[in-house]
Amino acid sequence: MIKKILITGAGGFLGGHLIESLAKKNIEIRAIDLFVPDNDDNDKIKWVKCDLLEDDLTKIVKDIDIIYHLAGKYLSGNSKEILDDLNTLNVNGTKNIAKAASSAGVKKIIHISSIAACEESSERIINEGNGKPITSYGFSKLESEKTLISNLSEQTKYIVFRPVAFFGENHKGSVYELVKAIKSRRFFLIGNGENHVNFLYVKDLVNYLIEVGMDDGVNNEIFIVSGEPLHLKVLVDAIKRKFGFKSTRFYVPKFIGFFLGYILDKISKYIKIRFPLSLNRVKAMTKDKYYSNYKTNKHLGGYKYGIIQGLSSTIDWYKTNNLL
Repeated sequence: MIKKILITGAGGFLGGHLIESLAKKNIEIRAIDLFVPDNDDNDKIKWVKCDLLEDDLTKIVKDIDIIYHLAGKYLSGNSKEILDDLNTLNVNGTKNIAKAASSAGVKKIIHISSIAACEESSERIINEGNGKPITSYGFSKLESEKTLISNLSEQTKYIVFRPVAFFGENHKGSVYELVKAIKSRRFFLIGNGENHVNFLYVKDLVNYLIEVGMDDGVNNEIFIVSGEPLHLKVLVDAIKRKFGFKSTRFYVPKFIGFFLGYILDKISKYIKIRFPLSLNRVKAMTKDKYYSNYKTNKHLGGYKYGIIQGLSSTIDWYKTNNLL
């Protein structure tokens, strides 16, 4: 029976949602982060200030049944300096928590990696076996997975999640920027919108995390975690309906979009101002490769909420907090 859980990176977006769900169960939670709340009146949660690179983790993981390893670092760009910086926490921090978990006899560690670990493939549909990283961040997350597995004893089982971009309440990110652009009528489709996109509602991710933590039958597996791939125009129309707008009818042909992106990139370099539209953004908006959630559905079942319901709840949160 699971009695005690430790969460690294507990102060982040995902950590907050995971704690909220776990706190409803009869489980003690040890939440660690570099920054912890001044006070928390929930007696099921014990916050501990901790540096995975510097602190002795032996006492922190003592008597823990399951570890959710959420702590990580993101930087954009590709260079040896960026990769070295990312590896410091993403790889070395993971190595430290894995060794401590094995020494303490922790039953299972669930590691949040990233879809960046298998971002690109020659195949149109990318799965756990045919993808590869293309960014420094992706290489660091793939290496963190290998480091985790190689530093665990047979007694400590593992699950690795590679979530696609996830969104939800208490967070602003790429979905927020898309929603804001659509509401202000500054968004237009490049291409016909028939290409697929992957997103994930944070509460679906949390449900999967809890499920693999409580299920002794699912061990030593790597999962891509994603909502159902949607046509881009379906996603856009769902957001438009939330604001009472008509469905998308107009779109810019791809060749014009690529030309505009190229020109704006040239201007941006000259005047040192970044534009909302760039060649990379056009490529991202029009490519039709997507990530398979077949393995997740097969082993863990379908999601509870889904992207469209999650979007509706998230947009309501944006409105309530005067972000739109």
